[in-house]
Amino acid sequence: MFDGEIRGSYIWPTGEREDGKRTRNRPNPESKRIEIENLIDQLLSLQNEKRVTLSTTIRQELVGEAGRNRGNFKSTLLIPELKKADKELSEREDIIIRKGDKAAVYVIMEKTSYLEKMDTILDNPTKFQRLQKDPSDALKKINSLIQQANGTTKHFNKAIGYFRPGYCYGTVKTHKPGNPLRPIISQITTPTYHVAKKLNSLLTPCVPTGRSVSSVTEFIDLLRTAPLCQDITSLDMESLFTNVPVDETINIILNRVYRSDRPIIDIPEDVLKSMLETCTNDARFLFH
Repeated sequence: MFDGEIRGSYIWPTGEREDGKRTRNRPNPESKRIEIENLIDQLLSLQNEKRVTLSTTIRQELVGEAGRNRGNFKSTLLIPELKKADKELSEREDIIIRKGDKAAVYVIMEKTSYLEKMDTILDNPTKFQRLQKDPSDALKKINSLIQQANGTTKHFNKAIGYFRPGYCYGTVKTHKPGNPLRPIISQITTPTYHVAKKLNSLLTPCVPTGRSVSSVTEFIDLLRTAPLCQDITSLDMESLFTNVPVDETINIILNRVYRSDRPIIDIPEDVLKSMLETCTNDARFLFH
């Protein structure tokens, strides 16, 4: 709930011309996202000043709104000069533009530096394996597992259509010395993408509760109510994505699902294990 006002730019201008008539501006996802990121920064500043109280899900809700193609929209931030500069930068082959990690900024890097940092991550043979070609049995394998998993209950839809390997890129950690990269592997184009999403929804109820917080606001509330004698320790995992022990994690999941008091998923254990392994260890992607 707001008890202050937002000054500066805003999301949906009226779009009125000098003659008083309204314009019809087709929503632009990129422009809307920039405006919304700017709005989020303003809201967080107001919250820090204790002028407003924000919902714990406000960021996710606003970011989600940026992808919706509806209503009239005209960005007040993307002036013609900025659009021209964006076009000129995107046409240069010696630089690369990537989003900042955990920050509403974009970073311009020398392409050689970006590739060197990504190669350092991907050249680790204990984490990644180079493939000469995309194995042709990927679609056949996942559909076989789907058929076995859909016993009395249809949990998954069969993977039909044309699929491609995922795509790997890096976001820039502007908050850390040397600006290292966080590897992100988009699996949207792969046959395992929807299976992984469904597995996530099926397994979420099995996640233990009481030892995690859902937002920064909840964490701050815990600090305010904690006894003064308690110690607070901050731990940071370097390259968390590539250092998760996948096989051990899968075994923990299986024990939680099949050997605990939580509701049991009606999928054979060996099938669920193969699905988890396929969605993690067999995640194929391209980087170029």
